[in-house]
Amino acid sequence: MRAEEKFRHASSRKILLIKRKVVKFYPSVYGYILHDLALLAFSTFFFRLIVPISPKRKISNELFGRKVLSSMGIKTTRILSFSFSEKFVEEEFDAKALTIDDLEIENPRKVLKIVRKIGEITRRLNDKNFYFIDNRSSNWMFDGNIVRTDLELFRKSSRSKKFLVFCDVLSFVSSLKSEEAKTEFFRGYGKKFRISRLLQLLVTIYIKLTDIIF
Repeated sequence: MRAEEKFRHASSRKILLIKRKVVKFYPSVYGYILHDLALLAFSTFFFRLIVPISPKRKISNELFGRKVLSSMGIKTTRILSFSFSEKFVEEEFDAKALTIDDLEIENPRKVLKIVRKIGEITRRLNDKNFYFIDNRSSNWMFDGNIVRTDLELFRKSSRSKKFLVFCDVLSFVSSLKSEEAKTEFFRGYGKKFRISRLLQLLVTIYIKLTDIIF
C-alpha cells in the first residue's frame, strides 16, 4: 500500500486527497468520537490524564512538531498551507513512499535497520522531553529517507515523562508484526521495556480498528 492510500487513515480528522497533496480537516466533534476518547481512557487507566485537544491545538502541534524535528535533522512531510479558522492542514507527500508498517510486510529484512533508526530518533526526542504520543509505524514513511508525518499530538512536557515515553514506545511496537522488528526498535531506543502481550494486543486491535473505520 502506497502512501497515497495510507493517508486515508484518519482517526481524528477527515481527509481529502488531491494528487500529491493531502488536506486534513479537523471538525470540532468528529475527531473526539474514537481516537481522542480512547486516548483519554488509556491515560486514565494509567492514572494520568491526556485530555482531547482542540483542532487549533492539533494544527499548532503539526507546525511545532515539524519545526522541532527539522532542527534535529529529521525529515518530515511538508505543510503547504493551513487555517486555524477553517480547521485544516494541507500537506505534501511522496506518493511512491511506503509507510513502515507496509514496508515491514514488503521487505521484512530491510525494515529492521529502519525501525532501529526510528528507535534512536524516538529516544533523542524523549531525552529532550518531546513526545509523539501516537507513534504508530504508519506515521513513519520511507522514500530512501525516513520521513515522519502526522504530528497532531506532538508535545513537549517535563511532567509524566515515564508515561509519555511509554506511549511512544507502546504505540510503535504494537503496530509492528515481527518480534525481530520490535527488538530492533528497542535496540535503537537503547532501553528494553517490559510490556505485556495483552496490552500490546489491545493497542494493536485499536490501531487496526481505526484503520478500518476511518
